[in-house]
Amino acid sequence: MGGMFALTLLLSVWGPRSAQRAVQTQRGPLVRALGSHATLSCRVSGYQGPPRQDFRWSVYRPGAPRVELRIVSTEDPGATYALYHQRVRSGEIYVERTGPDSARLHITSLQPQDRGVYECYTPSTDTMHWGKYSDTVNLTVVPSTLQVTLSSPLTPRAAKERPGELGPLSCQVSTLTPHHTHVSVSWHLERQGGGDTVDIASLSWDFLLLAGPSFQDRLRVVKSDPSTYQLTLSPLHPSDQGEVYCQATEWIQDPDQTWYPLAMRQSNRVTLNRSTVLTEAPVTGELSTLQEDSEAIGRKPLLSSSMKAIPVCSHVESPKACCSQVSLLMLASLLMLR
Repeated sequence: MGGMFALTLLLSVWGPRSAQRAVQTQRGPLVRALGSHATLSCRVSGYQGPPRQDFRWSVYRPGAPRVELRIVSTEDPGATYALYHQRVRSGEIYVERTGPDSARLHITSLQPQDRGVYECYTPSTDTMHWGKYSDTVNLTVVPSTLQVTLSSPLTPRAAKERPGELGPLSCQVSTLTPHHTHVSVSWHLERQGGGDTVDIASLSWDFLLLAGPSFQDRLRVVKSDPSTYQLTLSPLHPSDQGEVYCQATEWIQDPDQTWYPLAMRQSNRVTLNRSTVLTEAPVTGELSTLQEDSEAIGRKPLLSSSMKAIPVCSHVESPKACCSQVSLLMLASLLMLR
């Protein structure tokens, strides 16, 4: 009888359990830009007790990898080291609950000293200690080196030689980020008189061309070299008066295979006024095109009134091969039209 009781007790303590606590942060390492808004997610599963779990975030800096610096906690808002007290109090650093068993750490403006190994810890609500109660993710903070400028041949001579045409507007993008990144570019028009801002066109990092509804049949985008993207509009309309600018976004791939906007910059502005926007410009039937290195790599068909994405080149790692394939498709399409 005593032996049976001992065996039952042993099985209750060491026997199989339905689940054990597991804490998981998002996969790292993560690379984020200085001054940007960074988020680190954390989730717990397999726990016992109340469904609403607490989270505590700490960091281990490279200079002292064994020293835990507690940042913020949902269990005790006051459990913050003096080093982070002001930033937590001002809301620069905070925890967002994304569910009863998940949370996200926000650092709204990254500083150089924010790089390190971040730990997400969940206080136990289990009847006994069982499983994994914390997880870590490495965060690297790099300077933002993205630069973008917009240049235009908007001169009286150019307007006379090409009446009713704008372009090419050259958007030059450069970055010195040591990590593998891609760049997307977009052009925007802020209409005259404090009007609304409309999207002219955008080119994603994987060569998807997106045209604004009022520009779909009169724009041409050319990538003349690895860092220069050119936009031509023809014909110009009176509603095109205003200021044009381009915006560049630098993207980096996280370990979970998602693409993250590492940095974003807007260029200077080019003004379109009555001297450049001519109401009697001839209407052309030219479709929007995308070219790279003076070789056509895609032709965009006429679109409906809603903006649609056009796959132009999906593998930027081998642009020449991709361009050749799309050129063959273009040639076949042209022969069918004839």
